[in-house]
Amino acid sequence: MLIPHENKWESDTVADLVDIGTHKLFISTSGPPRRRGEPVVLFFTGAGAPVATVCRLQRLLSEHFRVYFYDRGGYDRSERNPNGSLDAQNGAIDLQRLLGIIGVAPPYVLMSYSYGGIAARAFMELYRDTPDAIVGLVLADCGTELAYKMYPKIPPAALDAVGKDVDLGELTHLREASQLTEDEWNTAMEAVERTAKQIGKGEEIHRSAAVLARSQQCSRHALDPWPVSVIRCNMAKDFRMIFDEGVERGQGTVQERMDAVDFLEMFRTYDDDVRSIQLRLSSCNRYVVFEDAGHDDLFRHPEKYVDEVRWVMAEMRKLAKR
Repeated sequence: MLIPHENKWESDTVADLVDIGTHKLFISTSGPPRRRGEPVVLFFTGAGAPVATVCRLQRLLSEHFRVYFYDRGGYDRSERNPNGSLDAQNGAIDLQRLLGIIGVAPPYVLMSYSYGGIAARAFMELYRDTPDAIVGLVLADCGTELAYKMYPKIPPAALDAVGKDVDLGELTHLREASQLTEDEWNTAMEAVERTAKQIGKGEEIHRSAAVLARSQQCSRHALDPWPVSVIRCNMAKDFRMIFDEGVERGQGTVQERMDAVDFLEMFRTYDDDVRSIQLRLSSCNRYVVFEDAGHDDLFRHPEKYVDEVRWVMAEMRKLAKR
């Protein structure tokens, strides 16, 4: 049964900047009013991608679940924390404080995309000693601590040189495939530009992954028994398209092309190993591969990822009844 709500953040559609003491963060919520004890979905964006870029995903998710989409410090309208670096661990503390201020307590199901997987799991680590605070996890083509250890830079400098000025989104018609309205697309692109100016190269992605690795979440099956969905797209295909287009344009030295090919082969060979390590987070898991989809598939076909949240919620409910 529904409980009476005095908290608009658990019942209404709200989007606002919230002062967490040191700075302000943007968060929006939508979906059915929260029922007593019911988990809500928290979404973690990828590097450089503010929540304005995933408005279709939020609409689709909120048809089924109470969802929360927020911008990390420095993203779009969210302010940078003046007292900390832009790493996943500080971002997790900021989010925990934000949720406390708006009165949205656990349990949570976490959904993340790309580098957002590191951010989500850093947040999960805050609840290491709080049983059943995190009751599900969807990792959509996410980076892992192993990936960031293997690749000091993704893509490497050699591929950057060969693929200089190649716009993959333009090459693959992302604008049309996103199905965003003109206003939504323009809003998203403006948000991306603001984010790029504000964070620059300041986001500590590799250091965040290294800190997360020390927590040994996969080895200790940190989310057991709750469900984990790990989704792998074909990012290797994206890199190959960039490489081929760059070669077509005559870009890159012979050595740069050779080095880029070495990276492409290594990435393709080990991608499953790098991603599937996340399955060890819980014995209740499934591995979904979208072989024909690139890394930006979440923006093209968000409905596929909503299905994974629905699977996690269904498995969570089965476990909760035991």
